[in-house]
Amino acid sequence: MEALNLKVHDGTGLLITFCGLDGCGKSTMIEKTAAYLEKKGHSLLLTRQPTDFVRRSDIFRTYMDLEDHDNYEYRSLSLLAASDRVQHSCHVILPALREGKTVISDRYFYSCLANLRARGYREDRWIYEIAETIPKPDLAFFLDVPVKTAVARVRSRAAEKDRYIDMALQYELRKEYREICGRSGGILINAEGPWEQTFAAVREKIDELLARRPDMSGQVLALLGELAAGSSVCRESRLSEDLGLDSFGRVSLILALEELLDAEFEESDLDPFQLVTAGDVVRLAQKYAGGAYENTAAV
Repeated sequence: MEALNLKVHDGTGLLITFCGLDGCGKSTMIEKTAAYLEKKGHSLLLTRQPTDFVRRSDIFRTYMDLEDHDNYEYRSLSLLAASDRVQHSCHVILPALREGKTVISDRYFYSCLANLRARGYREDRWIYEIAETIPKPDLAFFLDVPVKTAVARVRSRAAEKDRYIDMALQYELRKEYREICGRSGGILINAEGPWEQTFAAVREKIDELLARRPDMSGQVLALLGELAAGSSVCRESRLSEDLGLDSFGRVSLILALEELLDAEFEESDLDPFQLVTAGDVVRLAQKYAGGAYENTAAV
């Protein structure tokens, strides 16, 4: 298997993805990750792939819920899911990253490849070509649990205790996820133990990533607080209406930021109609500090 050549994104936000078998603990890890980052001041977008457009389709429900798939060709579902991921990644995830948001996705393009290969379509080349248009995560977590553990967790849910599960497919999927993780520079997390133990491993990797990125948000908000005579500042605070910054205050802000960053802003980046909120100023600072433009994560 070759690695997926995903496209390094140009946003100032972070993209964090979770993949793995149903029952591996993705929902819990996403919940804990979101709460952890929210406390750190991150503006979040929680999403999932494929979108409900695909999940509600007859072909998707047939493969998920029924043993008999004779009326459908799996490659057609894979193509549908891949096109859905292209649309969602480029028109939902990427704009959010460019707005400086941290995006957490329940499953990602890796799952498309894992399912395609697990069902025997190991020679298909089209999926690698499509992958080149997909934003590359800053952190790609693969939660790994034994198949029996994953299935037991699924069966413990009242709504899914009688759900059809293709056991042979689960074993193939686990192998594919582990190999894709290794080939793609993902982070394999043993998720068989208590959630606290699993999240500790996830949090460690998140902290390592954040340590490699300048904490522009905290520094910019603190600077704005000083210029606004101690007013309470959040990313949504408006520079003029909420913080009372006039033209002189804006000039002082720009000079202070240039000194902080040891940089000189391009005139095109100082459009007052684009610098309306504190969040806009954070994104400007992140751009000149490097931020996601360097995309230094290991994924």
